[in-house]
Amino acid sequence: MEMNATTPNEMLVELYDLFVESLHQGRKPYLWQTRLMREVVNNGQWMKLISAPTGSGKTAVIDVHLFVNALAGLAALDDIPLPKELNHLLKSLSLDAVPRRMAVTVNRRGIVDDQYLEASAACARINDVASLDDDTESEILKLIAVGLYARQYSELMDRQWTFDQLAFQCQEQGKVVCSAQRLRGGLDDKADMRVWRYKPLECQILCGTPDMIGSRLLFSGYGVSDAAKPIEAALLAYDAVIVVDEAQLSRQFAYTAQQIPRIEACIRQGEPLPVSPLQVVVTTATPSGENISNLQDEQSICGVEEADFKIDLELRRRLRTPRPIQVLSVDDKQIATCMAKESIALQERLGGVVVCFVNTVPRASEVVRRLREALGKDAGDNAVRAFVGPMRDYERDQFVQRLDSTEPLYDAIRGDQSAITQTGLKFVVATQTLEAGIDADFSGMISELAPAASLVQRAGRVNRRGLRPEGPVVICCQNSGKIRGPYMKEDLTAAQMWLESLPVEGLTAWSSVLQPPAPAQLERMVLQRLEWWDVENLSHTSEDVFAEHRAAGRPYPADVDLWLRDDLADRVTPDVAVVIRTLPQDDYLAQRLLATTPPDSRELFPVTSYAMLDALQNKLKGRRAFIMRTNSSENGNAVHLLDGQADSDPTLRSGDVLIVDDGARVFSEGIPMLDPFSKDDKHSKKLQDEITSPGDVFNKCQQSMAVLHANREKQPALYEELSEVLRAETDTDETVEAEYQGIDVSKYPNLQEALNSCAINNHGFRIAFVDGFIDGDSSDSSVFIVLQSSDAADGDQLQEIRRFNRQGPVLLDGPGSHQESVGSRAELFAAKLGFDSRLVADIRTAGLHHDDGKKDPRFQTLLRYRMPNVPAEPLAKSMYRSSSWERAKRIELRLDGWRHEQRSAAECWALDSESLQAHDKELVTRLAGTSHGHGRSMFPMNAQQVIPDAIIQTVSEENGDGSQTIHAIRSAAEELFDAGYWQSIMERTNERYGLWGIAFLETLLRAADVTISMEGR
Repeated sequence: MEMNATTPNEMLVELYDLFVESLHQGRKPYLWQTRLMREVVNNGQWMKLISAPTGSGKTAVIDVHLFVNALAGLAALDDIPLPKELNHLLKSLSLDAVPRRMAVTVNRRGIVDDQYLEASAACARINDVASLDDDTESEILKLIAVGLYARQYSELMDRQWTFDQLAFQCQEQGKVVCSAQRLRGGLDDKADMRVWRYKPLECQILCGTPDMIGSRLLFSGYGVSDAAKPIEAALLAYDAVIVVDEAQLSRQFAYTAQQIPRIEACIRQGEPLPVSPLQVVVTTATPSGENISNLQDEQSICGVEEADFKIDLELRRRLRTPRPIQVLSVDDKQIATCMAKESIALQERLGGVVVCFVNTVPRASEVVRRLREALGKDAGDNAVRAFVGPMRDYERDQFVQRLDSTEPLYDAIRGDQSAITQTGLKFVVATQTLEAGIDADFSGMISELAPAASLVQRAGRVNRRGLRPEGPVVICCQNSGKIRGPYMKEDLTAAQMWLESLPVEGLTAWSSVLQPPAPAQLERMVLQRLEWWDVENLSHTSEDVFAEHRAAGRPYPADVDLWLRDDLADRVTPDVAVVIRTLPQDDYLAQRLLATTPPDSRELFPVTSYAMLDALQNKLKGRRAFIMRTNSSENGNAVHLLDGQADSDPTLRSGDVLIVDDGARVFSEGIPMLDPFSKDDKHSKKLQDEITSPGDVFNKCQQSMAVLHANREKQPALYEELSEVLRAETDTDETVEAEYQGIDVSKYPNLQEALNSCAINNHGFRIAFVDGFIDGDSSDSSVFIVLQSSDAADGDQLQEIRRFNRQGPVLLDGPGSHQESVGSRAELFAAKLGFDSRLVADIRTAGLHHDDGKKDPRFQTLLRYRMPNVPAEPLAKSMYRSSSWERAKRIELRLDGWRHEQRSAAECWALDSESLQAHDKELVTRLAGTSHGHGRSMFPMNAQQVIPDAIIQTVSEENGDGSQTIHAIRSAAEELFDAGYWQSIMERTNERYGLWGIAFLETLLRAADVTISMEGR
């Protein structure tokens, strides 16, 4: 590759410039972004603070992350097409220490979605390098793709690969070299949201709120199964960097994250792992005071400088274009009317979309009503849209994703004139949910008075790109002095004084840097310091540590909020949500359907107060509803019926999801959100119809499953096709159907049309039948069927159940077997990460024995069900396509709750270290026992339950003299699980490797197991 620069450092900058231009199709990096890249490359680690105001392009951390990881991969190759001077520079740097994973977090859901879209677009462009034309742009992105590939794929260690060979793999074989993932909570059940866990070598960008990132880091991931919690904790604590955007909004979380390396070093008594410990970067527009209390080294700071504006003219336009301020003093009762009036006047003068920020949801509802009254019916339904916290994510996502190409609100609020014309959007009424939210570009802003930092964020949504001469801002202050909303009086008074002191250009982003506002008061007494004993307690992920706190009622149960949130007031609000669904009339069938299709997080309407919860329960009296309650056991979620009988109904408690039929009247006026206080049933009915008209939102969000239903009288054609599928699937003889090929959707045109209106991946994937039934009598019956895409298998399921579209039995041991493949994959993972040879060997050994417990005769009977003509050797996988069928057979064999990996641990412990070929026998035993996430730090069964006397007798009768082995395994189980030695192993391995370190070793084995299973091996 020819370059214009003459020195290695100049070549590095030129290469980065070319990369950014190619990635973003012409966009050039700002000077501060280039400085950041150089610091990360030269030091092998990230800066501790980025000082950059709103609109200065802080998402460039994603570009830097991808670029530097690619350089780390290229540095390991010998024939890269770069000038030899630059090649020598790369090989001389400590690029192996650069983290593979970046977690970007901000305390606003909207901006999390924006960051995810930015990261997804960047990864897609690099992964799709084969589709680019053969030019400079393609050459640069191919170079980056090869670098990321070289750093990720462990099989590259098998032999020396040339650059051209790797480029062929990227371009012709379509290798995925980087990925982005949005971490969400709730009851989300999308398999593709979990794949990142099983790719420890991949360059990744993870996006989530501090709650989502922080809870995962502390072994307590919200919405994460207990079995997966140690994996996600490990991957965030090692080989990772967390970027805390707008750190002034997340001071407690930033403080906690910064403590992780200290705590791990305090616990660990052995040698540190060779992978980089967690790095933390905080970003803020005002680097002073409490925001950077832990950053005394000025060399750890990078950001925008005044001198940059001489060259970065676009950045100057973004940060210094005037936003003149007008402050109005308004009577409290007239604020909604005044804000509506000023918004209309501003929109008529400026055009485009005007944003109206309010401090409370009731105020938002009032302003929406005033605007619609003033505009009249001719304005259209889209003229006024709301963006508030209590909305469900499905409606919120219309602002941040192109969910519906016929209604591109996504583009309209970004200033796209054609989208504004198409949607008819004129006003967005928003709470603080939007103030640091999506990358909006409004023409003007009306706002209630808020703390100065919030006003800066709100104004950052106005004329964001500096394409208009100015972006007017009107601030409405209550002249009564009464405080309504979430803010403190002292903060509002300080904000009003700060506004008066601003220069004539008003609320520009740069003015907040030159004349920074006082930070808002911390809404808790002090920041809480995380200690090792706290983490040790949280790491017991197989046990409900806080069980005694989870009784029904209030307040919110003890959890990790203490170490994550600046405001603990949320702890006295109910952690309850509501979902609306079309359900069968029969109660049992409705429960069965919900158990099979638990709610997607985007279906959830949040309940924001106990008063709302009480009103909701009163509103639903006499109506049927269901409670979905997360069950930490392997059986998933429990569904309880609320039938209006006070004596028998279960009590709502924290974490519950209340599911109501689609006839409930519990919605707000003007905004699609819960409002059980409303008595206007006529309006509620209209909004109800609007909310349910697209069909169940579950089908709009889920890519792995779909629920199809049809009424016999209203949809006869679809009813007949669904009924035919139901008959064909339920009449199948489970014992002989060895190779299930899924449903031939092309035979059913109405079913195909229904599937096309859902989000399920039905193009290029097989569709499997999961469940189905007829509801009601023959004259007015409805048919329901649940379908699943072939890409829906979860990692935990794949460890035991084979993908339904794979063929041939999977053997447990021997050449090419499951355990042999897992051991080899885990060995490559560990070697690629630079582990010493003894530890690499032990991880391989654990892989060779992690499923030994599957040799149990009962478990082999379970695996062989539906599999005729299988070999006599032990199997590793079953062929169930329905978890309910598998569970029924498990109960029949008395295996319910039995864990094969518990027996695997006993089998390892029964061998001496030489026979096991283990340098650290306790480590190998632990890794085998925790290979499915259970046993941290206890198993529920004793030795008699793990290896019953009947099994010993059966094996003894079959094996004769060889039966002594089963007695040795039983003795090992007694020592481990009856005498308590398993807990001792857990404690000692925690001390040797660290709490996150041992979880990281577990992750390598489990990732190897899942990825091998995904390949059908």
